[in-house]
Amino acid sequence: MTVALPNDPRPAFKSSPASHHRNDPTTKLPEVQRAVYSRLHVRDQLRQYYLTSVAPGLDTPDPLRHFGTTIPALAQSCHALSLAVLALAAAHAEGADDVETRDFVIVGQGFQRACSWALEPHLLGEESLAPEILAAVVLLRLAIQLSGSPAVTADSLPSLQTFADAWKASPSSALHGALFLTALQSDIRLAWLHRQPVPRLDIGVCLMKYVCSHIEDPRIWHARAIMLVAQALRHCHGGPEEKTLDNWLQINVSSESWFDVLPQSFDAVAFEEGRGTKPFGKLVYQEGVHALAQIYYILARLLMINQAPRGIRKWASETSRKLAMQSQIFHKIGPGIVTYQ
Repeated sequence: MTVALPNDPRPAFKSSPASHHRNDPTTKLPEVQRAVYSRLHVRDQLRQYYLTSVAPGLDTPDPLRHFGTTIPALAQSCHALSLAVLALAAAHAEGADDVETRDFVIVGQGFQRACSWALEPHLLGEESLAPEILAAVVLLRLAIQLSGSPAVTADSLPSLQTFADAWKASPSSALHGALFLTALQSDIRLAWLHRQPVPRLDIGVCLMKYVCSHIEDPRIWHARAIMLVAQALRHCHGGPEEKTLDNWLQINVSSESWFDVLPQSFDAVAFEEGRGTKPFGKLVYQEGVHALAQIYYILARLLMINQAPRGIRKWASETSRKLAMQSQIFHKIGPGIVTYQ
């Protein structure tokens, strides 16, 4: 069955060809999960939920909307990716207030297991760098993070460096860039929650110049801000070799230079006065990517200020207070983006 949203230009999902189901990994699932999995309307609901509620958020910094267009198209011929889409949609729906989630919770664990099994034969050799396999890994990693009761772990999945290697092999591929940055943000979230460093990567955001046509493209600045947070977390939670004064100064200078030469498009377009329980008001930006980049920048700055050497603690304390206040008034707008309250 094909599911498409009314007047939606994005590709509809189709059931995978029969050849992909000859050794269907879902046959290994427990009976209860397999029973829910087999109900077509549940899968159709999840596919539509992915298009309307999951992909727009992932595509916030991406004008090409790869998660809402390219990945659904690839999922039509890649069984592992189609399962990853369903697993992520189910995990995301667990926390949605307006979705009946009982069936989704049950079936979500089954989709995670099935996707993990379907990926196994593809994770060896050069095939692991194929965009549809990398996309399946990214979505499965996100599903594991979002799920209240994940059925599998990410330990056996390719590391972040695999995504970096794939992007370096195809530097002009906007899809590989989007997959790498999404995987990096996933690792940043884990590092933040568990107070651990983000792995050091053999890659730089200079690859964005092959994807973007001009230096003022907001994707470049968004990617740089994400890398700043990764560096800051590595400094905060890494070993003694990371916690050096030279490293702190280098990251601090990088964050200051990021802000000093921001394109004009990153200026706020409006300010809404605060009232009642929201005294700080809101800054409104042109698009979600501008607000997200600013948020990552502030996060990096706050992390580094918290690690400031003793000689500049007074300056750091005052700067931290100003940034903390500023971080309360960010507001992002754009299609399919949830506003910050």
